[in-house]
Amino acid sequence: MVEVVGEVDLCTAPHLEEVVEARIRSAVGVVIVDLGRTTFLAVAGLKVLRRLQLLAELFDTDFYVDPGDSHPAGRLLRLMPLGCERPGAAAGLSPVDVPDQRRLTT
Repeated sequence: MVEVVGEVDLCTAPHLEEVVEARIRSAVGVVIVDLGRTTFLAVAGLKVLRRLQLLAELFDTDFYVDPGDSHPAGRLLRLMPLGCERPGAAAGLSPVDVPDQRRLTT
């Protein structure tokens, strides 16, 4: 699981893509992006999530996005659903270690 904290916008979306892409390419069977602590989710972030979803399909990896309690993430994903939303998927899981960080913090 990759936990996203803060804003996902044009400036921070590339970092999100880099971290999650590395997880997908690491041959894990399931990748969950936890947006529960996201305070802003721009369309740039949504585009990144869609690209990651397609990449996960190529790598035969299950890919889920959990909006959690984030109103901004939940709202955008309701307006423009990806089809991989799984509310509650991240509940009880621990985020992956990102070099120099515990979470993907933006």
